[in-house]
Amino acid sequence: MIARDETTVSMPVWVFLHLQKSGGTTIFVHAARNLTFDDQFISMSPWGNKYRQKHSLFPFESRSINARKRARVIAGHRTYYGLKHFTPSSDVRFFTGES
Repeated sequence: MIARDETTVSMPVWVFLHLQKSGGTTIFVHAARNLTFDDQFISMSPWGNKYRQKHSLFPFESRSINARKRARVIAGHRTYYGLKHFTPSSDVRFFTGES
């Protein structure tokens, strides 16, 4: 769903709160195949941190508003509810792999 007002279009940002054995690998592979890594898909994991260090990239929370606007999925063992305060989107949706 796209929320519209007079000047902006806000796409939802999906935050996967990764619980052990809850589909994390499946979510990660799907997002990595379909979204630009560390731009549209942010990995909050040791692997994502190593990638950012290797490429001299800022952590998600420290990026400019324009850079954070591009995020569509944030996932990994280090996600947390407070991430909603770092995304410019007013439509932040949290999910787990548990049914």
